[in-house]
Amino acid sequence: MAELLFTPALIPWPRCVICSGRAVSGKGLAGRYGAPVTGSTEVDTRASGCPPRASWLYGYGWGMAKRPNRTREIAAELRASILAGDYPPGVPLPSRAELTERFHVSPMTARNAVEILRAEGLVELKRGSGVYARAQRPMLRSARNRLSRAERAAGRGAFTTDAHTGGWTPRCEVTVRTEPATDTLADQLDIDPGEELLVRDRTMSAGFEVVQLATSYLPSALATPEMHEEDSGPGGIYARLEEAGHELDRFEETVRIGQADVEEAETFGVAAGTAVFRLTRRAFTTERVVEVNNITMLGDRFTLAYDLPAQ
Repeated sequence: MAELLFTPALIPWPRCVICSGRAVSGKGLAGRYGAPVTGSTEVDTRASGCPPRASWLYGYGWGMAKRPNRTREIAAELRASILAGDYPPGVPLPSRAELTERFHVSPMTARNAVEILRAEGLVELKRGSGVYARAQRPMLRSARNRLSRAERAAGRGAFTTDAHTGGWTPRCEVTVRTEPATDTLADQLDIDPGEELLVRDRTMSAGFEVVQLATSYLPSALATPEMHEEDSGPGGIYARLEEAGHELDRFEETVRIGQADVEEAETFGVAAGTAVFRLTRRAFTTERVVEVNNITMLGDRFTLAYDLPAQ
């Protein structure tokens, strides 16, 4: 009987279209000794470090010559067009069908090329509408005055102060609810676990682009009737707290870099794994913590500016 030889060099393995790294395993792979598989597929990317929804293509390893990567070529051409201003912010890119016809590729290849641009933050997906070029100029978030009493007196909250300074239009969707304090929130607010909290969830947009998510937690005992409304009034909840006699003394913020999870990515219209700022702010009176605010911001849309005294 003739001996069947296994040649690893002929077995294709999936590669990430973003980083070219190999997947550990994937859907659609032939058995270890099966026939080579061609085409493209999607696999679990959790071990790769790339966004979970990144797409993978088959490529050959072990020193064999690589086939031209049409996905990268198409992404490179579209990227150059976006950066050259051919697709200004808010202008739609060609549809998948148009890209398929223009570049003579499969719909999956066209989709993967656009997914690269989403991972880079150059485009955003609007459900039921298409893929649009994103604004690339970051918004300034200055710590100097955005939380000041003067801004509250002018009827602006922190986010609207950023918009006023930057000259863009703020939009905010708010949902309000109550829930018991978790152990973590109780520790942050210095209250007992289970104490009722007023929770304000906000989805914040610059124009029609979602750029920030924020959730505020306040002890319900401190909440005024206006705080239970979607629109808490001029100056926001900090103005309402001070009107109720809780004069704010200072704010404490901690910032770290994270990655957008699947739900956040869908809200932002970016690829899962996109870099975000995760900021936690606590508001203090001279006597206690009155609010914890967990904020998630798109990393490429904000510049965080701090003006700190030298003494």
